[in-house]
Amino acid sequence: MAFVAFYAQARLGELLPSSARTDAFDAKFHPVGIDVGEDASEKGTKLLHLPWTKVKKEKGEDVVVTAQRGRTNPVTALKDHIFLNDIGDDDPLASYLDENGVRKILTGRAMMARCNELWTQKGLVRLTGHCFRIGGTTFYLLAGVSTDVVKALGRWSSDAFLRYWRSLELLSILHIEMIEPPTNRLAVE
Repeated sequence: MAFVAFYAQARLGELLPSSARTDAFDAKFHPVGIDVGEDASEKGTKLLHLPWTKVKKEKGEDVVVTAQRGRTNPVTALKDHIFLNDIGDDDPLASYLDENGVRKILTGRAMMARCNELWTQKGLVRLTGHCFRIGGTTFYLLAGVSTDVVKALGRWSSDAFLRYWRSLELLSILHIEMIEPPTNRLAVE
């Protein structure tokens, strides 16, 4: 779910419930297995329907889970998660089978606790759940994806995402350092 949140620029609260109680899970607010769409490309990119979002509320929205190269491919991770945890159409997407085969809900708090445990073991700083949305946004910007595309895919309703940009020095080096001056049009005669 971490790779999905990162690459889809999703809010954790839209993917993961706050309660670990299976009887409290409500598919009106969080995705279930059937909300994972078919492959949208030959590389496996998928649409994931979020039944409730911060901006659209109960209208929900679709996010694009784009296939990526390497070990953090969210499509592969999602397919493996669905297969290994036997996620059916009506099962919470953010759930897993424990060692006894009992379905458990993965909450945002539990996921962040595990992520932070792993990160601190590697000497990295602890982060909040918002880091996935901001991190995915920054990743795409550093990769040279147009701000309009990042804004649309991240479902940013305003230009507020611009204040979340990280690594501005890297963005400037990648995109505006050593720009070739225009020829002919502005030439001084």
